[in-house]
Amino acid sequence: MRTGHPQPTARPAAERATSWRRLRRRWLVVGAALASGMAAVVWVWAWGPAARQPATNPGLPPATARITKTTLKETRTLTGTLGYSDPAPVTATIPGTLTWIAPVGSTVERGDPLFEVAGRPVVVLYGSSPLYRTLRDDVAIAEPQVKVARARAALRDAEDALVTAKTQSSLELAQAEAKVADARVAVKKAQEALDALKKSPSKAQDAVDSARISLANAEGDLKLTRKGWDGKTDAAKEAFGKALGGYRGVFKKWLGIDLSESDADKDPESLLDSWDVDLDEIFKRPGRYSDLGRFTQTQGAPSDDPSTRWNETTVYTWLNFYIGTIAPTCEDGVIPAQGACVQREMDDAWSAYRQARDSLDAAEIQGAKAISDAGSAVTRARQNLTVAEEEFAALEMGPDPLEKDQAEKQLALAQASLGVAEGDLSKLKGGPDPLKVALMESEVAAARVALENAITQLDAATRDSVLSGADVQQLQRNLAELGYTGFTVDGTYTPATAKAVRAWQADLGLPVTGMVEAGQVIFTPGPIRIAEHSASVGNTIRDGAVLTYTDTTGLVTVELDPARQSQVKRGDAVTITLPNLKTTPGTVSKVGTVATTPSTGGQSGANRPTIPVKIILTDPAAADGLDQAPVLVSITTATAANALAVPVTALLALAGGGYAVEVVDPDGGRRLEAVTLGIFDDAGGLVQVTGPGLAPGQRVVVPAT
Repeated sequence: MRTGHPQPTARPAAERATSWRRLRRRWLVVGAALASGMAAVVWVWAWGPAARQPATNPGLPPATARITKTTLKETRTLTGTLGYSDPAPVTATIPGTLTWIAPVGSTVERGDPLFEVAGRPVVVLYGSSPLYRTLRDDVAIAEPQVKVARARAALRDAEDALVTAKTQSSLELAQAEAKVADARVAVKKAQEALDALKKSPSKAQDAVDSARISLANAEGDLKLTRKGWDGKTDAAKEAFGKALGGYRGVFKKWLGIDLSESDADKDPESLLDSWDVDLDEIFKRPGRYSDLGRFTQTQGAPSDDPSTRWNETTVYTWLNFYIGTIAPTCEDGVIPAQGACVQREMDDAWSAYRQARDSLDAAEIQGAKAISDAGSAVTRARQNLTVAEEEFAALEMGPDPLEKDQAEKQLALAQASLGVAEGDLSKLKGGPDPLKVALMESEVAAARVALENAITQLDAATRDSVLSGADVQQLQRNLAELGYTGFTVDGTYTPATAKAVRAWQADLGLPVTGMVEAGQVIFTPGPIRIAEHSASVGNTIRDGAVLTYTDTTGLVTVELDPARQSQVKRGDAVTITLPNLKTTPGTVSKVGTVATTPSTGGQSGANRPTIPVKIILTDPAAADGLDQAPVLVSITTATAANALAVPVTALLALAGGGYAVEVVDPDGGRRLEAVTLGIFDDAGGLVQVTGPGLAPGQRVVVPAT
C-alpha cells in the first residue's frame, strides 16, 4: 500500500475474464512486445511478482514510460466496399437508333433527358408507377364541359338573384333592429349620466368606510403572514443547521476530516472520489496494527500523514479500540450486528442534510410569495380607498347646474331617437314581396334542371373518353413541379392537362401532340446516377436494355462476422479510410439480422457466413469518382475514461499465469506489480491496467528502442 493513494478495489471475475479475452485477441501485439523483452520475462520467473531489486542495480538504466491516467478507446477495423445502391435497369420501348446517352457517373434529375432515340429524348420524371399506356385527352368531352360550366354560371346567377330578393328586406330589417338597439343603449347611458349627477353622497361615504375596513384587514393579514413565515423560516434554518452539523460530524467522527463550506454541498461519494478515499481500503482489518501514515509496523498509534485527507490517528483508533464490527460499506444496506457501517452513516447524514436544505429553500420561496401576495392585497386596498375618497369628495360639492341641464337634454334626445327607430322597425316587419320571391325561386329551379342535364351529358362522354388513374396524377404532379400549370392535379387527363403537355413538349423539342406515349418518360424515385451503359450510341434498340442506374447517395457495405453483431449498432459513428488514405466520417444506418454465406468458391474461409452492415457517409462528396472501391471502417466498440494506461510493450508474462509491469521507484529500485488488463487502445499503443501498487506518474520499464 502506497502512502497517500487509496488502493483500487478488485475487479469482478466477469470483468477480469473479459480483459483476458481481449488480451488473447491482441496476443500477436503483446507477443511481439514480450519477444523483445524475453530477458525480463526470465527475470520474472526467477524473482516472482513480489521481488524487488536494490537501488544500486549495476545494469544500465532501463528504458521507461510513465503511467498515465487518460481515456482509452478500443476500436475494430473492418473491410468494406464503397459504392451505391443496387443498380436498376432501364429498357427502351420506343424502337430506333440510340443517338445519345447520359454519361456513366453523371446525375440525372427531374425533367432531364436520360437518352435519345432517333434524336427524341426520353426524360426522367419522379414517381413510383411505371408509364404503361399512352396518356391523352379527347375533344369529345370539350362541348359537354362548356355546357356544364355555362349551366353552373346560370344557376349561380339565379341563386344570387333569389338571395337578393329574400334578403333585401331582411337586410333593411336587420339594420333597423340595429338602430333600435343603439338607441336603447344611448338612452341607458344618458339616464346613467343623469343619475350619476344626482347621486347621493351617503352611498359614497359607505364606500369609503368599506374601503378603509378592507385596507385595515389587508394590513393585518400582511403582518400575520410575515410573522407566520418568519417562524417557519427560522425553524427550517435551525433544522438545516443541525443537519449540516450532522453531515460534517460523520466525516469528523470516522475520518477526522473537517468539511469546508464547498465540501458540505457534495454527496459522500463525490467527496470520497475527489479525495481518492476508498473506505474499504482505509478500514481494512489486516492493517489495524499498522501505522496507516507510513505503512510500517508500529506499536503505538500512528501520526497523521499530511499527504492524505483523512486522519490516520482517528482511523487507527476506530480499528483498534472499537469493540464492534466496522463495515466500511454495507452489502445490500445491512448493518452487521453490534457494528457500524461508515458508508451508511455518511449517506444517512447526507440525506438528512439535503432534505433540510430543500425544506429551507421551500420555506424561503413560499414565504416570500405569501408575503408578496399579502403586500399586493394591501396596495389594491389603498388604491380602492383613494378612488372612493375622491368620488365622495366630488359628490359632497353637489352637481353642476349646467351639467345637469345638459344631461337631461341628452336623455330626452336619446328617448326621441329611440321612438323614431322603433317606428321604422315596425314598418319593415311586413317582410319581402311574395310575388318577386316566387319568380326568383322558379328561375333557380329551372337552372338546377339545366345543370343536372349538362352534368349527365358530361359523365356519359367522360366514361367513354377521359383517362384517369395514378399514372395520370403522377404525370400532372411532375408537370406542376417543372412549372407547367393551368390544370388540377386530380388524376384526370383533361384538355388543360393536354395543354400543359404540349407546352412541355415544345420546350423539349418533341412533336407537340398533347399525348405522352409509353416509353417517352422514365419514372424514378428521385435523382439517379448512371451506373453502366448496356448499349452504345449508334445501336439499334427495340425493347432492349439501355443502361442501369443507382441512387445518388454513397454507401459503404461491410460484411460483418455474426459473432460481432452485438458490437455494432445503428447510429454508431465510424471513420472511413478511402483508397487515397484520406479519412471521412460516417454513420451506421443498418445492421443486418440474417447471416448469409456467399455461394462463390475460393480459398478456405471465403465462404464463411456474414451479416451486412450499411454505412452512410456524412460527406457524400468525399466519395466522388469512387465506385466499388475497397475501404477500411473503424468503429469504436468500448471506452474507458480516467483509466490507468501503460504501453502494451510494458507487459510481462508471469510464470504462473497473468501479467505484470516492472515499476521503477524514485530511488532507482525496481519491482514487479501484478496487473489486471482492461481494454486495448490500438491507436495509442496503450492498454488499461489496474493493480494495488499502481498510480499515475509512476514509471514502468519498456523495451529499449
